[in-house]
Amino acid sequence: MALLHFHIPDSIPRVVMLAVTMPALCATMWIQDAHSQASQEADPSRIEDQLIEREVPSRKPTADDLSLGIAGAGTDDINVPPFILSGVTVEGATAFSGEEIAATYASLLATQIGSTELESIAGRITALYRDAGYVLSRAILPPQDVTTGIIRIQIIEGYVSHVTTDGTVPEYAIKGYASRITAERPLTLTTLERNMLLINDMPGVSLKDAVLSEDEAVQGAHTLALEIGLDRIGGSFFVDNRGSAEVGPVQAGTSVELRNTIGFGDAVSVAGFTVPSEPRELKLIRIGYTTPIGSSGLQMSVSGTASWIDAGGTLDAVGDESNLKAVSASLAYPIVRARESNLWLNTSLDVRSAEERTDFGTVFDEDLVVLRGSISGMVADDWGGRSYVTFRASKGIRLMNAAKRGDLLLSRVDADPQAATLTVDVSRYQQLVDDLLSVTLAGRAQRATDALVSSEEFSLGGARFGRGFEYGELTGDDGIAGSIEFTIAPDIELAWVSSPQIYAFYDTGAVWNRNVVFGDARQSLSSAGAGIRLTFADDFNAGFELAKPLDRDSSRTNTDEWQALFFLSGQL
Repeated sequence: MALLHFHIPDSIPRVVMLAVTMPALCATMWIQDAHSQASQEADPSRIEDQLIEREVPSRKPTADDLSLGIAGAGTDDINVPPFILSGVTVEGATAFSGEEIAATYASLLATQIGSTELESIAGRITALYRDAGYVLSRAILPPQDVTTGIIRIQIIEGYVSHVTTDGTVPEYAIKGYASRITAERPLTLTTLERNMLLINDMPGVSLKDAVLSEDEAVQGAHTLALEIGLDRIGGSFFVDNRGSAEVGPVQAGTSVELRNTIGFGDAVSVAGFTVPSEPRELKLIRIGYTTPIGSSGLQMSVSGTASWIDAGGTLDAVGDESNLKAVSASLAYPIVRARESNLWLNTSLDVRSAEERTDFGTVFDEDLVVLRGSISGMVADDWGGRSYVTFRASKGIRLMNAAKRGDLLLSRVDADPQAATLTVDVSRYQQLVDDLLSVTLAGRAQRATDALVSSEEFSLGGARFGRGFEYGELTGDDGIAGSIEFTIAPDIELAWVSSPQIYAFYDTGAVWNRNVVFGDARQSLSSAGAGIRLTFADDFNAGFELAKPLDRDSSRTNTDEWQALFFLSGQL
């Protein structure tokens, strides 16, 4: 936190100067101490990120829920007398060379074969296609005379000739995605999955079913029939008590999304957050707009945020108030979009103006422009697990009168607003006993090139790392954190209640600060606890958690005692 700044003319005698400045300096020290003990939630630079972390995710079907309805690779029964295989003629193959196909049956040449081996040859060639992703292609044995020793294999390279919908969405809305499916011949699973999932990614669109049927008149041609759900308006809400005495502790948020407003596939969202019992402590509003650019999966988003905080708790005595104004523009593109793997590229430009003041003066007044980029990946494997990783880089830039190092009213005196950071997030979800028992491992690390302004610091505490502590319990230029959670999900259905989860967790983390004069450059925390999560009527969720700080007192209670936490959330 930046020091308060006073200018004393040289003409004032030293005794008078001390008499004037000592009370103010004492007040400054008291305010800084209060800030070190009070919640970082009173910092307007961080409040938006904390609230976004708790927003309710979409209930749209996941990639696993989407059935592609692809038929098997079976071959017709064949009955021929034994013969010596002297050659194979392959017709209709364009995806593979003759040498690649010949490698599948080379071991059978000049040997005696029968019906079983003939079916095996067709099956091997079909497998060659299927393993390469040509899921609609297959090899067949047309009627023929095998007494010459030369057999004929016909390759049916499958494709989709038509894409139809149930009329829920206009044809032009999916034309670009459909054209990519019909243009590829033979069709690969990569292209089919990608474009179906991109349709499902559009706001308000849910791909409920997909059926592939082969054209009886044209070999290899298929029709893809899509059943699509469309919600033109949606919303969500959450309530929890992870706030602090300064801003909370109970906080609530709600959002409304209007879809297909200017063009199909776009969305306008409005979100608001507050403290229900003391709305003056927090008022935040965010307006956003998202739209696809073309049909390749590229998305553009813009948003604007404004917040006002009139802190309570220990900061109320000094009249601590703060505000934030921020705008952001971003582009996101799916390099890979599939059911079992995804890779997203994202870039954004954030412009923020944050100010905090008390009855004694301005604590900080900071304008930032930050360029960000990230790449996020997910891979599902055959061991019943999913792995996630995200690399994020950010760099402050000098545009539009952005703050610079040495400015008097930075959120941290020693900070470099143009510093760069690299952050890595990893997590692993692993089933241990079917769907009954699972474990989730997660980690995060950050490295900075220099001391950071408050909004860019690595933070511990809150719903992810440091659950026994409030948001921003510890912050630093560099940091590392990890957590482990075991979850039991009994297969029981109760009236209005489904998908109960009982879990236990442990988390820990540490931060490092540069240029530390007082205190330790390294600080750490850890906590453990257990809880239960419930789903009601598929759309509403509730949870109760007991969490205990293990190695330091929590700023929420100023003790290391157990804390009772709850949340309610839902989709509307």
